[in-house]
Amino acid sequence: MEQSPKRLFYPLYGVCILESVAQGGEPDNQEWYYNLYFPKQELRLYIPEQRALQKHIRPLSSADSLLNARADFFGEPERLPLDPSKRRILLQMKLESGLLQDHFAIIRDTLCAKDYSLKLNNNDRSILHMAKEMLVNEIMYVLNLATKDASTYVKEDMEKRQLEFNVHRS
Repeated sequence: MEQSPKRLFYPLYGVCILESVAQGGEPDNQEWYYNLYFPKQELRLYIPEQRALQKHIRPLSSADSLLNARADFFGEPERLPLDPSKRRILLQMKLESGLLQDHFAIIRDTLCAKDYSLKLNNNDRSILHMAKEMLVNEIMYVLNLATKDASTYVKEDMEKRQLEFNVHRS
């Protein structure tokens, strides 16, 4: 079963190209595999279809869904749990969902944590960094931008959100 290349988003890895779907494995236990290529990492993976679906692989977002998720980014933030272990679980779940709105939410909610005197720990900052990387990676393909331009796009939104946050606090 051969398919033409299609762009997908694989959580924690980013944008990939589905080069083909092929059957393989033991003769009595044939399984479908996705042949994926990750341009950013220059990585090729053959992943069982069932595992890819469990990991929430999805089609690349549309420009409209990007704009909707971005609008939520400038909306009301959610308070993160004060307990670091609960916060880690929540942020990790959002990161692993691979959903555009969850990546925006991680960034928004960690930026606004100062509002209730929450200090981010190393794990929080690591997840924030990963969410930004995943967001930049998808924006590159959705808006057809160079890496530097997509990174600037996210950075400017973060600065604008931070500025609004500071004005709101005053």
